[in-house]
Amino acid sequence: MPLVGSFADRFFGALPNFGADAADTFERLATDYSTIALYASGWTFAMMVVPGVRTWLLLDAAGVGFSSPVLLPVALITAYTVTLLPLTPGGVGVAEASATLVLAALGVPAAVAAPTILIDRFLGVYLPAFAGWVPAMRLDVSSVLSDQE
Repeated sequence: MPLVGSFADRFFGALPNFGADAADTFERLATDYSTIALYASGWTFAMMVVPGVRTWLLLDAAGVGFSSPVLLPVALITAYTVTLLPLTPGGVGVAEASATLVLAALGVPAAVAAPTILIDRFLGVYLPAFAGWVPAMRLDVSSVLSDQE
């Protein structure tokens, strides 16, 4: 146990200490209703409206209509909630399968639903993740640890 304790002390002691500042910021933001409304509207737009419009355009381009395009964002959010279960890392594969099943259950042919969801997930999840990974790999984080010494 002494070996593990000294290793943990060195490891956790080398981490930057920003917990108190983060807690103060969170407490201030949690009581600011304009911030909460702005966050909720941004989330609704980014997670419901944009994927719904993107999927509707893909379905329309494939010549398959959706009975109620207004409900398409709700159907997608319903399908993607399965990714909350820790079945695969990030819900990869599970999200696509569940969204395909939801669209098929709502009357979209499975032969159209599967590629539509794959294209939507590529444009909305995988391409932005890759685009963010490239500059993140170029970050120099050595200054964070050198400031603590």
